[in-house]
Amino acid sequence: MTIYLLTLTLILGNPNYRVPHYSVKDGLWSTTAELVNPTTNELSLTFSFQSSDGLTQETTELVLAPMSSWVGPIENLVDQLPSPTGWIEIETSLSEFTGLLQFQFIPTGGTTSMPIMPIEESGYRLAIASGKDYGISELGFALVNPNPEDINVVLRLVGRDGRYGTATQHQMAPRSTWVAMLQDVLDGSQEEDGWVEVLSDQPLQGLALVFKQQNKQIIAVPCAPNADGIRENMQMAIDQEYQLNPWAGAIVGLADSSRSMTVVAAGYANRETQEPMTTQHAGEIGSISKTFVAALALKLQEEGLLDLDDVIEPWFPQVPYADRITLRMLLNHTSGLPNCYTEAFFLDMIDSVLSGDMRTWSTEDLLTYALAEPFTFEPGAGGSYSNTGYILITRILEQTTGNTLAELLRTRIFDPLGLKHTWLQDAEEARNPAWMGYLFDEGITDEPVPLTGSYHRSCLWGPAGIASTPQDLMVFFDRLLRGHLLQNDSLLEMLTPARQNDGSDYGLGIGLIYESGELVLAWHNGGWADGTSFAIHDMQTHQTIAVQCNHDRDQQISELMMVAIPFMTSNRLKQSGSIKIPTLLDRHHLQH
Repeated sequence: MTIYLLTLTLILGNPNYRVPHYSVKDGLWSTTAELVNPTTNELSLTFSFQSSDGLTQETTELVLAPMSSWVGPIENLVDQLPSPTGWIEIETSLSEFTGLLQFQFIPTGGTTSMPIMPIEESGYRLAIASGKDYGISELGFALVNPNPEDINVVLRLVGRDGRYGTATQHQMAPRSTWVAMLQDVLDGSQEEDGWVEVLSDQPLQGLALVFKQQNKQIIAVPCAPNADGIRENMQMAIDQEYQLNPWAGAIVGLADSSRSMTVVAAGYANRETQEPMTTQHAGEIGSISKTFVAALALKLQEEGLLDLDDVIEPWFPQVPYADRITLRMLLNHTSGLPNCYTEAFFLDMIDSVLSGDMRTWSTEDLLTYALAEPFTFEPGAGGSYSNTGYILITRILEQTTGNTLAELLRTRIFDPLGLKHTWLQDAEEARNPAWMGYLFDEGITDEPVPLTGSYHRSCLWGPAGIASTPQDLMVFFDRLLRGHLLQNDSLLEMLTPARQNDGSDYGLGIGLIYESGELVLAWHNGGWADGTSFAIHDMQTHQTIAVQCNHDRDQQISELMMVAIPFMTSNRLKQSGSIKIPTLLDRHHLQH
């Protein structure tokens, strides 16, 4: 069945309500309005009918007597509709106004109604039932982006047991619609009872359409309300932060698995061109890449391609203690390997940047820097953060499978999770508008240095180098830590702590925080010369925060975390007791 619905919204000033309309269109749909004044006062209504192309509008007024209603085709409200489909903005003199629109699918006689909802209750989330046992023949939806900028929308199929199934991500253009049958978007959407969640990083509105074949009935469900003003308040908070520290740009995201995904941006994606940072920009996530690589290693272990308790000697016999260092030690920083990002490395990197030669970096190159330094401790005798382990594990994964890291991440993680705005830099084409990253290190230069694109990211593959958005990071952490990417045993391995020498706990590619012996927070940060980032997930509420900046001043990451934390429903990160925002693990300053 094809859905013939097109909608569009154009926000005018501060109207009180908005609702789609589908007048008679190709003999398929007709729309009737029921407007109710439940008060004892006269009610004035101003209607603005928006055309589908957003270029024209027609305005009319209606006065409802006390305790009265108006019922009729919407064509009777205005001399001439600007288009047969569109959006209605309604301004009222009283907040008690109620009403609904009834849509009739003329060929079958099926009808459905949609309440007229206040604008401040436009929702982020939509849930619809599925399952053939209920006589449902087909499922569809019509989503509307009422915003003047692109938005990201994630559709996720959820089973009755609460486990996520198929997911897809879609980018909606400004003031556009996405109309589709569910089975054309999500594989398996008709196979099990459950529902579909639609999450957006900006306000959206829409309809879920359920077609019941027996009585030719159509049932519509509007987006769930979200009236708490989170996005507006978060935007105000990040703007205030940037007035104090206008360094470059930042994006802050908060995902609540039970409600919505909220993302705001401030500052510049490019200082030279004055291009503003938006929620669509993507960039360096630094060492959060380690969480992806560790998950990838666990996926390959599930497939029987490797064992994390194998030693690295077959791949790197030249490394001291190679017969004692295991793959697991590479992932949880207990190998004792010194860090490959040494003073000598940074000197060579700066030479490459200044010469513009865009040299590539091999595993052997980076291992040479590391092995010029003494081991931190014997394997298994301690825990100390070392990027070298992730350089080595990357080579092992590639040689074991015969695929590149980019191919492995794409096929095992990025594509299955619908992470369409995430890629391995300098190994894949950018998937989103990419920001310019800036070096602000004091003592090197008085002015920020635009650094992105001036060196080859092969020096980071494995330890870092992935680019992403807060939206994709929040989806990744949510799916990973709720058990939708790895098998239960694998996730348990990832979350098994290895005590580090500084007293912190680190699993496989992920930082862990405990309270009274219970894992409460899982996190990782990223800090590199032209980008900083942080992602943290509450293991009880499953709320996630993701923050990115296109500069190297990690001080701002902590400040931006404080922007998002007050909007969490959980008090865990707000406590002044034992739970604190973790210290940045991975911070690399260019010293020369």
